[in-house]
Amino acid sequence: MNCPSCGADVPEGIVFCSTCGAQIPLSQPQPQPQQTYNVNDALFGGAQNSSYGSPYGASTSTITPAKKNTGGVVAAIIAIVVIAVAVITVGFFVLGWRYNGTYKFSKVEILGMSYTVDQFNQETGQNYDMTLTLSFGKATIKADALGYGGTARASFKGNKVTFKDGSDTFEGEYIPSEKAITMVIPYNGINCTLYFQK
Repeated sequence: MNCPSCGADVPEGIVFCSTCGAQIPLSQPQPQPQQTYNVNDALFGGAQNSSYGSPYGASTSTITPAKKNTGGVVAAIIAIVVIAVAVITVGFFVLGWRYNGTYKFSKVEILGMSYTVDQFNQETGQNYDMTLTLSFGKATIKADALGYGGTARASFKGNKVTFKDGSDTFEGEYIPSEKAITMVIPYNGINCTLYFQK
């Protein structure tokens, strides 16, 4: 090394220059760059891009949010809807939900003539105040003024209806546009059609 004062050659380890007596400074080691770590980077994957690696040998990875299993939920909802529709359809058409309710005697057709209840009452001199109640295939007919009441089984095939009471069977029809049910019965030896309307 050289003396910083006079430039003379000075051996290593000499404190003072033998030529000019100047003090020779001790050689200092080169400072190393300080390694720093960011905790957030180390935890969340930023340290992957660092030249220093992960602190304490920890491995780093990118956290990927778990995917929600929405397919199973949608499939379950669709299955529930399909079952509900099937139950409603069976109940509506097979079990007779669509026909359930109380129908009031509204008119009668006989010998090609049509009479309202009031007109028929005047013609016959009797009170035909009747009701027909349907509940899941059970038909209940009440005609209190005539002292009559009874039940029958009602079975539907499309809009055709059959009333069966013991050995007696009467045919009829459900009329959706009028929400009415007809019943064909013999009256004084002549078939007449009774209309019962909701």
